[in-house]
Amino acid sequence: WVLPQWTSNNYDFYKTGRPLHEYFTQVLDLSAELNLFVAHPGFLDQEILTWSSLNMDRTLDYALLTDPKVIQYLKDKKIDLISFREA
Repeated sequence: WVLPQWTSNNYDFYKTGRPLHEYFTQVLDLSAELNLFVAHPGFLDQEILTWSSLNMDRTLDYALLTDPKVIQYLKDKKIDLISFREA
């Protein structure tokens, strides 16, 4: 498998204001057997707000991964999201 050549991170894309489903059209190499996408989706609570440096990223990653257009794009391209445990 091939690691992508990162020129930016998720948050750089979010700042563009472009539709979320376009993120994957930019970063996925559909000819590769495996692509690595790292996200930290979640809701913010007091504990996370206190110790995490990814506060904004978590909410945006959650929005990305639950966006109906993103979900449909991944289904259409037959892309399965898995955890590190499943890899």
